[in-house]
Amino acid sequence: MDKNNYVEFIVYGNFWIFRDVEYTPKDKIAEKVYMKSGQDDCGNHLIFCLFLDSKEIKGMDSKKVLERAKKIVEHALNIISFKYRAMLGRPIIREFFINGKRPQVTHEGRMVKESDFPKSYEELKQLAKELEENKQNPYITMYRNIMHIQDEVARFILLYSFLQIVIGQGKQKETDKFIRTTKWYDKTKDRKTTKNGKKHKETIFTWLRNSVAHTKSKFKVGDKTLKMSDIIDEIYYYIGTLEKIVKYAIEKNKLRKKE
Repeated sequence: MDKNNYVEFIVYGNFWIFRDVEYTPKDKIAEKVYMKSGQDDCGNHLIFCLFLDSKEIKGMDSKKVLERAKKIVEHALNIISFKYRAMLGRPIIREFFINGKRPQVTHEGRMVKESDFPKSYEELKQLAKELEENKQNPYITMYRNIMHIQDEVARFILLYSFLQIVIGQGKQKETDKFIRTTKWYDKTKDRKTTKNGKKHKETIFTWLRNSVAHTKSKFKVGDKTLKMSDIIDEIYYYIGTLEKIVKYAIEKNKLRKKE
């Protein structure tokens, strides 16, 4: 195996194998994959080490190499999760080398999503004040529980449903009406509804929610035909914005007045 070209992922979860597994994936970008179990302070995990084919990756962008390598691991996780009812997180990059050099890549944390951070000393002081007040709010508790879900599709669906609860509107038309009042709304992203016999437009968030819920394998968007894998990729892209919209809805509807 070429030790100058490899990528290693760690995946946390409740699955364990008693000995290492070696296999050859269908994607020829990797000559071999080695999978083994481990344990650290964060819990049980799986290690996937992919030895890359130097000829296959020659001239390929490092980001593309990483995408294909990650798909190999995701495929393995899908099979293991289904076969053994295992709870497995997202793959985290541990090591990545091409021709013996470490490319510039974005390493993903265990909770694979972007987060906001305090930007000033004053903001930290305000945070400390809020922590001291110890005010209990069930909507904030529910938001945190949803944000703890690692799977982006499940988190997206629950965030959307929770948004409807927060604004007190079960109808999607009213949910879209609220979304359109926020600063994150972009009307150029609206799409024709997937509902049969209807022609109205929905926000991208409602459209994606319905695309997952409706039993279709493909969707027509303009001149493009989107498969379910494309829908999931779009959910990965838009979920951060939906998180901000739900947070804003809680602040606007549930924190500015007494419950």
